[in-house]
Amino acid sequence: VRNLIKEKLKEDYIEKNLFKKDCSTNEVLKSISDLGFYNNLIITSENLNNIKNDILFKNTIFAFKGEKENSTNFYNNLTPNDNINKIISKSKNYKISHVGLELDLNQTKAIKQFACSKFFLEIAKSYLNSDDLTISGQCYISNPFEISEREKKDNAQYFHYDLEFKKFFKVFIYLNNVDEFTGPHSFVKKSHRQKSFKHILAERIDIEEVKRIYKSDGIKKFTGPEGSTIIEDTFGLHKGEVPQQDTRSMLILIYGLGEGIKDYSSFIRP
Repeated sequence: VRNLIKEKLKEDYIEKNLFKKDCSTNEVLKSISDLGFYNNLIITSENLNNIKNDILFKNTIFAFKGEKENSTNFYNNLTPNDNINKIISKSKNYKISHVGLELDLNQTKAIKQFACSKFFLEIAKSYLNSDDLTISGQCYISNPFEISEREKKDNAQYFHYDLEFKKFFKVFIYLNNVDEFTGPHSFVKKSHRQKSFKHILAERIDIEEVKRIYKSDGIKKFTGPEGSTIIEDTFGLHKGEVPQQDTRSMLILIYGLGEGIKDYSSFIRP
């Protein structure tokens, strides 16, 4: 049904300030429509620092995935002005494998301004073919601990797809350098358009099955420096790799058609 909501290309807009090089909205839209993602973006150091400074514990609501041992002690040890670095440090001290923070965008300045920039709003209105938009924000922290397969599934570290709106896309921004050992994000090319029938109702899918059905060269693994930005239709199959050596932290912006079927505690209407 969602594929019946066709993209509507508008006059091209060239963004010159958010990223380290100019970027065309129509170039992004064509790539998302075809492959399911666009990743040729790195935000400027100034924008990245401003975004990081906006991520404070007082601007968030916890959204743990699954049960986490020590989560209560971890939560109680946080203070309102703890920033992203403090939150990461304390999560590692309490051996929390994955932290989900839902952002109140109205309590942020730089993130809200970034999310509501003309560049992203033009992409959203065109890809969703509507002005009826909502924007939500999250921050995910994944730490390099040995965990069970059950916890990997809870942490979205098995392939899956999202179904939060009739149509939507997400923007992922790496807040630190991400290599093969830092839990890179992965996506199955073109799976936002077509999946194996057996995966339409699947919740979590093993990597070997994905390789067998979609082939290894159909899986895109995203590595890159801090500020690397991925724009992706996560109705396609995707996952976060389990970090092996270093923590991965990531800002996520969700652009949805209408209010959607998931009850986000906080969203904005641009």
